Order: sequence, then structure tokens, then C-alpha cells
Amino acid sequence: MKVQVKLFGTLGREVSNYNHDQGLTIAIDEDADVKDLVGLLPLSKPKEIIVSVGGRVVKADHKLKNEDVVYVFQSVHGG
Repeated sequence: MKVQVKLFGTLGREVSNYNHDQGLTIAIDEDADVKDLVGLLPLSKPKEIIVSVGGRVVKADHKLKNEDVVYVFQSVHGG
């Protein structure tokens, strides 16, 4: 199956030739979850992200469906 991934913040800089308008189309196994998808992304700090599918923040074990649109955000730190 294929999912569409959009990276936000500075995450797009970690993927060569990333185009924010188009995002990434990633082929993934039919039974894949968010954790599987994140493992395919070349992110330097994958534990410091927030993932949204269908407008809802989801956990790592959320099962993906064909043609899902996945938004990946940097978590916000401050002080």
C-alpha cells in the first residue's frame, strides 16, 4: 500500500530533495503501523516527533490504511 507523508518544521531538511508541496509517497506493507513508517523515514531524532493521520494525533501502534495522509511534526520544546 502507499501513504502520503508531509513533514513539518525543519524535518523536511533531513530528507534530500523533499518538496513540501508534494510530500513523500511511501510504499509500505499492508499491515504497517506508524512505528513501521517512522522507521523508514531518514529522521535524526524519530522519537521527538508527533504523527497525525486524518487530522488526529495517533500513537506508534496506529495501523495505517492505503492512501492515508500522514503529517509528521516536530515536538515543541521550550523553557
